[in-house]
Amino acid sequence: EWVLWHAMGKDVSLGWIGRLCRIIRFFRIARLSKVVRQCHSLRLLMYSIIDCIDSLFWCLILIALMIYVFAVFFLGATLEQLKMDKRRESELTESLMHWYGSLSQSMLTLFMVVSGGADWNDAIEPLMDVDSVYMLFFVCYIILMFVGVLNVVFAQFVAAATETIGRDQEAMVNNELREWRFYAERLRAFFKHADINKTGTLNWEEFSHHLQDTKVKALYQTLGLDVTQAHILFDILDKDRDGRVTIEEFIDGCMSLKGQATSIDLNLLLAKSSQLSDRLLFFMDMTRSAYTKMQESLEVLAAKQQGCSTSKQEA
Repeated sequence: EWVLWHAMGKDVSLGWIGRLCRIIRFFRIARLSKVVRQCHSLRLLMYSIIDCIDSLFWCLILIALMIYVFAVFFLGATLEQLKMDKRRESELTESLMHWYGSLSQSMLTLFMVVSGGADWNDAIEPLMDVDSVYMLFFVCYIILMFVGVLNVVFAQFVAAATETIGRDQEAMVNNELREWRFYAERLRAFFKHADINKTGTLNWEEFSHHLQDTKVKALYQTLGLDVTQAHILFDILDKDRDGRVTIEEFIDGCMSLKGQATSIDLNLLLAKSSQLSDRLLFFMDMTRSAYTKMQESLEVLAAKQQGCSTSKQEA
């Protein structure tokens, strides 16, 4: 405004000043995009809307096609009434012309009754006066649009938004970190509650006594931990085999045991089994080779002893 005021005071052409102002406004919008990147929820919302544009287009085509088909049918009611009342003097004719006077007007009416722009009771009254068949088709249109088409459209948008959020790497990382912190805090609270002696470690007696509480068992179940085999669980958590579990061992062990086995766990188990099998085969080969060498040495030693005893007898 200051630039424009000075320019008008000096009678300078405002064309280049207007272009300059638009360029400055563009840079302000570009600065706003940086702010959007920092706002995680707003960024996800904008990305979801952008990804839904393709689905939105085809959904609008489907809705327009449905509206067009019923609009052509209801336009027939207006034509029938015009044949009987060519002078357009009755109130029914005026009402039909108001709601269904043309194809575009019929489509607008049908769109308004499903979008809240008009009360569909007002739109159905002139059709009821023409023929009850039109009333039945109008009710079928309302049911089809509300129960069928619009619900499918909404579900499509929700599915597209969910897929967009699932593809967002930052959102996945943040959700995983948030879930990890939540479970870690719950496990830390369990550990402090079970550590009766306040030594910072859990022994088997404290751990087993802690699991006697049904509420504690239920809480462990919500974390995805199976506590039916408590002694095995304690042995797994006790990594250094000193009979005591520290808080770090407790949290790390419970986090690794949380939930069901994943594909990486199964593949890791297969890899370790394959390594163990290779080592076992190597050990068996080494043992067989050593046994063969030992047997050969014994045979040589036996031959020497037999030769010595023979020479003694000859002497």
